[in-house]
Amino acid sequence: MFINILLTTMLLASQVQEKPTRAGESQSAAELPTALRLAVNRLDLAPTSPLFAALSERKGDASAVGLTKEQLELILEMDATARKVLHHWLTRPRPEGSPPIKVEDLDQAKAFVVGHLEAILLECLLTPDQAADWRKLASKSTMPPREGRYTIIPEVIPPDEPYSETRDGYMGEIFRLASEQDWWGRSGGCTDLFRLILDKNQSRKWGGLPGLTADQNQLTKKLDAIARDAQRLWLLRAINGMTVWKELPPDQADLPPTPAMSSRLSISGRKLRASVVSHAEEVLLEAVLEPSQRTEIKRRLWINRGVRALLDPELAATLYLAKWQRQSIGLMLEARAAFRRKSNDILIADLFRIHGARDKGALLPEEVNEQVARARRSFDQRMANFDAPIWDILSTAQSRTLAKILRKPIPKKEDEKTKKKSSRAG
Repeated sequence: MFINILLTTMLLASQVQEKPTRAGESQSAAELPTALRLAVNRLDLAPTSPLFAALSERKGDASAVGLTKEQLELILEMDATARKVLHHWLTRPRPEGSPPIKVEDLDQAKAFVVGHLEAILLECLLTPDQAADWRKLASKSTMPPREGRYTIIPEVIPPDEPYSETRDGYMGEIFRLASEQDWWGRSGGCTDLFRLILDKNQSRKWGGLPGLTADQNQLTKKLDAIARDAQRLWLLRAINGMTVWKELPPDQADLPPTPAMSSRLSISGRKLRASVVSHAEEVLLEAVLEPSQRTEIKRRLWINRGVRALLDPELAATLYLAKWQRQSIGLMLEARAAFRRKSNDILIADLFRIHGARDKGALLPEEVNEQVARARRSFDQRMANFDAPIWDILSTAQSRTLAKILRKPIPKKEDEKTKKKSSRAG
């Protein structure tokens, strides 16, 4: 965990500072100790780790070590991003009174930032054989795979007619997932966390993240792009290096999927992709954002996720959820995904009916707006009714703690005492 390697100064800053530090309250980069300033300046002169150094030497001939051009380009971008993140982290404003940071702190920062980016490289970007060959050059204490901020329970389960269990069906689904990464690059981030910063719709809903600088925004985009590109390259590696959709010959289309294709759409494959984005999120949260910004973006994230926020390991630990509570919540959320799909089908049918009536002249514009709003409220109410028993799994103390974290009340069913009072009053 980052708590084991995070710099002492950063921990102190998180206790002292509850809002982004103003320039007048901080040290400038020029005030860093001479040895540290020189070490920071050297970040631009050499790769950040032996692994990145060894792979960077292959710029002229990636194929010499079995790398594709796309793999090498992303590896070089990862190393450059690691240096930019470290430079930002070590030279950003710090509260007055903070103890001076040391050259040793740079080593700890590198172990965290580089460790997470190397993990993406070894878990996903390189083939298993390549990773085995290069792992010995990775930073000490290689980061283990991560589960992600949420389990792999989907928000909406796949349609009743999933992709066919054939090579053609698997190939189509894999290309869909790869194209999804490109789509997120145009519309926002590849995870809910990145979208809270990069998606314009989220910015309109919440307002910008307080104190977010242009440098932080740019580093967020780079980390998001690394996670997206790594996933896309890993997905397409299952299809013999194909990067654009091509129809398979008839004699191949109906064959069973290859083992590589099957692995991409398996539970372990989904966990691998979750691990990749989780590594990128950790660098964003701990090395790019300020402590107060981390607190605020997690609050927004948990509010957006509703009951699904209870899957977040960090929130579950904060609430001290018991094992039986986590299991019960997980099972009910699986059922929720199916219920949400059915509710969404009802909403879509209502909207088609309303707009059909509008097109026939049976409804005035104001009536259309009213009925659309009513249909959406009905959907929200159905989901709220389904969610109520999930919230009720929390104890009263846990609900109060969560309400304090989110700064909003948590829906709860009436407890037994309240029910008895209401019954006697009736």
